[in-house]
Amino acid sequence: RFGADEIYFVRNMQAQPAQVTAAFRVGDKQPELWCPLTGNVHSCAVYEQIGDLVRVPLTFAEHGSLFVVFRATSPKNHLVDADENLSIVGTQNGNVRVEARENGSYQMRSSNGRDISLNVKELPDPLMVKGPWKLGFLNGRGAPSLISIDRLKSWTDFDQQGIRFYAGIGRYETEFELPASWCRESRRVWLDLGELWAVGRVSVNGSAADVVWTPPHQIDITESVRSGSNQLVVEIANTWSNRLVGDAGLPEEQRIGRTNITRSGTPGKPWKEVPLHESGLLGPVTLIPSVELSISLLEGVDTE
Repeated sequence: RFGADEIYFVRNMQAQPAQVTAAFRVGDKQPELWCPLTGNVHSCAVYEQIGDLVRVPLTFAEHGSLFVVFRATSPKNHLVDADENLSIVGTQNGNVRVEARENGSYQMRSSNGRDISLNVKELPDPLMVKGPWKLGFLNGRGAPSLISIDRLKSWTDFDQQGIRFYAGIGRYETEFELPASWCRESRRVWLDLGELWAVGRVSVNGSAADVVWTPPHQIDITESVRSGSNQLVVEIANTWSNRLVGDAGLPEEQRIGRTNITRSGTPGKPWKEVPLHESGLLGPVTLIPSVELSISLLEGVDTE
């Protein structure tokens, strides 16, 4: 509790996404959602009050978390139920902005008893970014400066020892074609990097998009893409662990890394016994279309 506000930290302890409805005994206070990763704060557009209980549907990434903050504010018309496949973008002036990534019919219900239907159609199918890719490595780390690859795989799966034990930043570069139909008004374009280890930084057409380090590894690239040809650069950084494992099998004068830490973990294994950690961009890399629409809780809705 902070003054009259009540603050709850809710965490998904599973290694998979989760959708739950949490009940909080907070009386007539209104919920806000605070994201620990981004610091973003927004009013919760979907909740239901039953007596002293406030029921809030929450969506988590694997091992994700949220702060749910309740404030004593004037009650406002809101949604009490919404299709779990809709993402709530925000609220403003009695309108709720929602995002859909699939065609179909979506159902909602407002606190004033209105049943709302939202029909989404003409969204294109997701597109795979297949490559080929140019993959560059930092100089002086034992790996070649630039290679070409037809498919994504872990650096630990390469035959070259300099890549297999590489530690540092790898730079992936490719091009993809985006149909003009993806660039309509109200459309969004998401880049899903699939799996990676451990931190990724994305640039589209020379414009830096974002940094990702927690699942799902997805970035909104709407403002950077264009119809036709697009350049994609993804930089991935791993840790020193694999390099120290490789160095453990080399004479000291041939080692690339330097450390006075001879064991890893607790109680600790010698570096030569530590398993290699999959590293780099593993994919699959996918472009995902979505549409963002406005719902009036008093009137109708925009329809895609």
